[in-house]
Amino acid sequence: MSSEEEIRYEIARSLREWSVDPTTEFYHKTIKTALASFKVCRDDENNQLSRESDTHDFPRDSREAIKYVFLDALKGKKKVYYTYSDKLDESFPFGSFAPYFSFPNKKDSRYSAHQKFPPLCYKKRLELGHYKQQDLDPLNRFKFRTIDASEYYYLNVVDKGFVIGTAFEAIVSNYAVHKVACHNCKMKCLRWNGGPSSAWKDLICIECGSIYEIKSKESPEAIEKCFTHNSFNGGSFEWYPRSMNANQKCNKDRKKYLVIVSRSPIFLSTNVWPVHIVEIDTVLPRLSPTTFNAEINTKVMKSSIRTKKNSKEFWFKVSYEPYDFNLIAKEVYNELYPGKWEQFQNPLTTVSEKEEKNKVESSIDPKDLIKKLDALKVGDSNDDWETCYLSEEDET
Repeated sequence: MSSEEEIRYEIARSLREWSVDPTTEFYHKTIKTALASFKVCRDDENNQLSRESDTHDFPRDSREAIKYVFLDALKGKKKVYYTYSDKLDESFPFGSFAPYFSFPNKKDSRYSAHQKFPPLCYKKRLELGHYKQQDLDPLNRFKFRTIDASEYYYLNVVDKGFVIGTAFEAIVSNYAVHKVACHNCKMKCLRWNGGPSSAWKDLICIECGSIYEIKSKESPEAIEKCFTHNSFNGGSFEWYPRSMNANQKCNKDRKKYLVIVSRSPIFLSTNVWPVHIVEIDTVLPRLSPTTFNAEINTKVMKSSIRTKKNSKEFWFKVSYEPYDFNLIAKEVYNELYPGKWEQFQNPLTTVSEKEEKNKVESSIDPKDLIKKLDALKVGDSNDDWETCYLSEEDET
């Protein structure tokens, strides 16, 4: 578990990375929120580990498992849904949704890689350097709007990252639940417990209480790079301490694991997706564009996962299957929100626009329509079809 000192340092670093003024109320409120979440959740003794997955009949067929997990992920469970845009997106797409500063500036004389908490030294991102400071202020830079569940999950389904991440959670879970023992107690008691309502507990062991968070990366090389820097982007920071404290008094031997799968198959006598496992050491808060949504009081924070690198092991391999993840996601979305896919794919087919279009079309005088039809030039059946629709300029 992280210490308060680590959390305070990491939040201050992330706020500075986004160029948030340290003298503002937002700066201090964000730090207090992170520390409060850590302390309240640490002292929460009533938070129990969910064992609802005992009765879950998780599909054995891998394609059905992917559909099953998508079905859970796309069900509307939130009270309010938001989407957002970055003002820099159109003018500089490569800099959109990125912090103003990058960290650390290893050329800075104050920086020391050997310090536990190195000084807060930064360098500006070159691609964002020509913008004015007020344009880069994250409290003004991101525009949020409320949307309904159907649009929110449509935006998820057309997002490559969401689709691939959800699909590989299903693939790994399917294999682990039916064929693998818990890495901690060695009992075959793993259950899928994922979905938006079960953060940090994609898999749980119902025997020892160990929990597993599943992440996918583009390739084995990308995985190794994350291990080199010992940093993996994680989900909700607020929910991590709650997951750790759940059922802690019932079993102090439980462990927390990060499971990483390569999305690029490798050849081991046949094409497979390799799966590694490593113990989670600590999880620290990380700010993202959603943190700066003024519409909600809670400061939504993502996380950065640090691992016990010496505990890394190859866990198992899953046979490669050429699934069309986007097609499966679309199938499930259409089951849950019939007719919405076509509506969002073609915005001109919304109800209000259809009504407006009909009004315009109905306002045409029938006599004018007849004159326009008479003016059309129709060629002989032997004429080339393109010559039937020439303009007056083309004919002269």
